[in-house]
Amino acid sequence: MNIKIIAHGKISRGPEFELILRYLKRFNNKLPKSNLNTLVIYEIGSEEKDYNRKIFRKQKEEKNYIILDEKGETITSLEFANYLNRLSNSGIKDISIFIGGAHGLPNKIKKNALRSISFSNLVLPHKLIRVILTEQLYRAKCIISNHPYHKE
Repeated sequence: MNIKIIAHGKISRGPEFELILRYLKRFNNKLPKSNLNTLVIYEIGSEEKDYNRKIFRKQKEEKNYIILDEKGETITSLEFANYLNRLSNSGIKDISIFIGGAHGLPNKIKKNALRSISFSNLVLPHKLIRVILTEQLYRAKCIISNHPYHKE
């Protein structure tokens, strides 16, 4: 299954950017093949009006997607990995994960998502959420591949 992160705003060079790149490279190159194949990030401009137009267009293109939302369901890393593995085993070839901006995601996007997930009850900046998400996707691939990165 191919995974696409669709995120609000652009991240310029800096510590968050470097961490995101590190986990993207690990996900795409360092592990043996598993049900999770590729990970890419698609950035949408930060102007709110422009963002809403583009996010609705992306929603129409993406058949299956998950959203990250502060009011979403809190799950463990193992549950996240198992969920992604089940989606892949069910025949889903591509999944997108939407990350909203300061105002969150529009309700129309929220109501059509396969699942709404929260990584914290705290409101976190989108740069940090991207770091956390890319790391959790790498961790999920490690769990599915029986790689020792994840420890329980």
